[in-house]
Amino acid sequence: MRTVIFLAFVFPVLSSIAQVQVESYKMQAHKLIKAFPSSETGYDVSVIHKPLNPNNESSNLENKSKNGLELQGRSNFRSTTEVQEPIIQYAWEDIHDDYWVPNDNTMAISNDGYMITMQNSRLAFYDPSHQEILSQKLNDFTDSLGLPETKYDPRLLYDYEQDRFVTVMLAGYEHTSSQIVIGFSGSSNPTDEWSFYTVPGNILGDSSWSDFPSIALSNEELFITVTNFDDYLTETYWKFTGCRILQVNKMQGYNGDSIVDYTYHFINPGFGASIPSDVYYYNVIPVRGGDTLYGPDMYFVSTLDCGFPDSTGGFAPNDTVFLVKFNGNQYDTGFSIESHLLQSPINYGMSGATPQPYGLELKTNYNTILDAVLCNNKIHFMLNSIDYSNGMAGIYHGTIADPDGSKTLTATMISYDTLGIAFPSFEWVGDSPGDEKYIIGFNYAAANTYAGNACILYDNGNYSNMKILKEGNTVMNFGGSNAQRWGDYTCMQKKHNEPQFIFFVGSYGEYYNSRTWISKLTLDSAYLAINEPTMSSGKIYPVPASERIQVAFSISKPQICSFFIYSFGGELSDEIHTEMIESGENKVSFDISTLPEGNYILVIAGEDGYEFTKKFQVIH
Repeated sequence: MRTVIFLAFVFPVLSSIAQVQVESYKMQAHKLIKAFPSSETGYDVSVIHKPLNPNNESSNLENKSKNGLELQGRSNFRSTTEVQEPIIQYAWEDIHDDYWVPNDNTMAISNDGYMITMQNSRLAFYDPSHQEILSQKLNDFTDSLGLPETKYDPRLLYDYEQDRFVTVMLAGYEHTSSQIVIGFSGSSNPTDEWSFYTVPGNILGDSSWSDFPSIALSNEELFITVTNFDDYLTETYWKFTGCRILQVNKMQGYNGDSIVDYTYHFINPGFGASIPSDVYYYNVIPVRGGDTLYGPDMYFVSTLDCGFPDSTGGFAPNDTVFLVKFNGNQYDTGFSIESHLLQSPINYGMSGATPQPYGLELKTNYNTILDAVLCNNKIHFMLNSIDYSNGMAGIYHGTIADPDGSKTLTATMISYDTLGIAFPSFEWVGDSPGDEKYIIGFNYAAANTYAGNACILYDNGNYSNMKILKEGNTVMNFGGSNAQRWGDYTCMQKKHNEPQFIFFVGSYGEYYNSRTWISKLTLDSAYLAINEPTMSSGKIYPVPASERIQVAFSISKPQICSFFIYSFGGELSDEIHTEMIESGENKVSFDISTLPEGNYILVIAGEDGYEFTKKFQVIH
């Protein structure tokens, strides 16, 4: 494939320290198709998915969690009971994979109600009633590409103007194998055909590979940003080699064209002699539309990374924020790029690790921007950061008003005195144009609080009290050092034709691992929690399992019980046995080694009316 230099720019800036060179290339990506076999569609799952009752799964910070550890937290930013807390309308556990950390949670939901969730190595499709219709590894989902490398770091969006899903993920961890995988759904039903395209993760032919993708849609294009690192890294030092922005023709992808055009912009590291280019990162995050897909122009925001110790061994604070704008689409002859350096009124910086119970910790990674939204002529963006007033892991909430004019930057540090929070994602939920209202979701943990996830409402300058979405039940302990992987991100997206419903996916501690929880949120009290049948109390472990499962459950009086296993298609897979079960706590073990990989439901039915229903997953 021939590479042609399309154009080159030196950004105009507001300060002499910020000179950034951009090189751009016109490219084409070739198509491969994913078509689902008929056996993977059309499932009757009407009796299978039983969401957990959110009323029994949430609490205020003042309450004690189910595991006896006291949740603590006093906000040192402006929060008030006068601002409404979000309402949990529906909630359930997503699929999970014990063999990959961190979760890297992402999701998208169509106007028809079809939902896709993805984690670091797996995905799930849900139908409009939130019934799971497919669970699959990312490698299997993208098998038409013929790439043997593990797929990871998935991202998802729903294009509500074109009624399609878009996904981006990575493959390969070194320059010889690094690929950026781009997928476009054939319809709003994710089980229909997908068109996949790949872009080399090492397009310049050096020894670098791509990591940390972010995506956004304009009304014409898909924008992808990645960070590049050199192959030759160590555990404590990753050599940054630059960032890339891909400008992709989304309509060609939706049409399933054999070739999709894209332009690649390479942003060289370094900001002048006063800032070492081998220490600071330049992470560029596209700004998605909050109330509409804007375009053809696109904004990006960036911070300086403080993730490596300075000369004193500490993490240096910073107040630099970059605003970048692409003027025009990739075909415009007058296409241009502009960049502006802004100064934050408060410092941000690396927060280090957040403590867990029993001496374990959770890594907050780097203080790169994790989400950014444009609405009401104002850009909101958020990143992990230390709160220098209390030393806790918090969330830096920045806003840039009038990005084409005054570019006024304001900021608030969201944090709690005894609770670490990190990995924010958020959605605009305003009632009308001009209403500055956002739901903000994030993960939390503390030395006496198992890791869970929560949300708050930002309402025109004020913040609500925290709403716990899912409490953790154990520490996250994946082995190795005491500092465990935590993020790398959460995801929040609303249902655009029913904007009163907002979905959030975040992690929590369970079975000494990390699990994913899906919360359907609203601000409208007319949509209180629905009265669906709940999954039974009790546990199945380990999940996923390959050889045997253990079932722990409690029964009030002795009775004869029958044990059944159903597939997620509603078919009886196995009637295990029938026996007399004594009252009180019971534990039963089953051999599931002959079951094919997939998701199943264990049902226990007692002659005196006892019912137990629990989901589990088989992986071989």
